[in-house]
Amino acid sequence: MTKVDEYTGEGTIMVSQGEVWAIDDSCLPDVIGKIERIELSIEEPEEMLGIYRIEHVMLFNEDDEQLYDDQDIVNNDEYHSEKELVEALTIAYGVSADIIEIV
Repeated sequence: MTKVDEYTGEGTIMVSQGEVWAIDDSCLPDVIGKIERIELSIEEPEEMLGIYRIEHVMLFNEDDEQLYDDQDIVNNDEYHSEKELVEALTIAYGVSADIIEIV
């Protein structure tokens, strides 16, 4: 169970600027946690050589607890290198590539 799963408030989950937030109907953000580590699983389809896709992303907080299992970022976007994929995550999350661990 992630910290987002434990969140009891209503709202939309957003990931930006190195944090995970819940935004309620009043549009006020409630910070659930700061991203300190990211586990990234990469898919390399056999029939598409040289193509990389995001398979799974788990965000962790400063206590190394599971913060958020981000299924929204898992899609069919195609990247031509692992580096390109990691760079896309750093932009999307507002974090340094140093905290992304490929598993």
